[in-house]
Amino acid sequence: VSVEVLQEGTERLHANLTEVKMHLSNTLNDSACFAAQAASTCNIIRNSLNQLNINANFSGLPGVSSQLVKVNDVLKTDLSSLVQKGYAAFNDTPDLVVNQTKNILSDIKNVLESIGSNITTFTKNLPVQKILADLTVYLTQSEA
Repeated sequence: VSVEVLQEGTERLHANLTEVKMHLSNTLNDSACFAAQAASTCNIIRNSLNQLNINANFSGLPGVSSQLVKVNDVLKTDLSSLVQKGYAAFNDTPDLVVNQTKNILSDIKNVLESIGSNITTFTKNLPVQKILADLTVYLTQSEA
């Protein structure tokens, strides 16, 4: 509901209320209202007619059009579809991790095999037996 609609409704309500107050005032000015039995009641009603007013002022209300547009945009959004996509992405995470790390695992295995091969080659090229034999001879001679 826009401010303009509220203002138009207030204007119509004010016009109708003014008309009703005029009819009441005419009725209260009828000779029957001045009879002793009705005079007191008519005076109370007559004195309270000024209280029938509309005090609404909608001109100070800020516009809400931009907020309504945003609410309508949210209402147009297929939230259940977004939630389903979120669930699907969450549920697909394990497969995604496996698929994305598959190549990395083979690369890591290749690097480790290369390191193992280098260690094997190094130990073959290093004359460990000869070094131990020479060390044993040296220690034996040193003790003598």
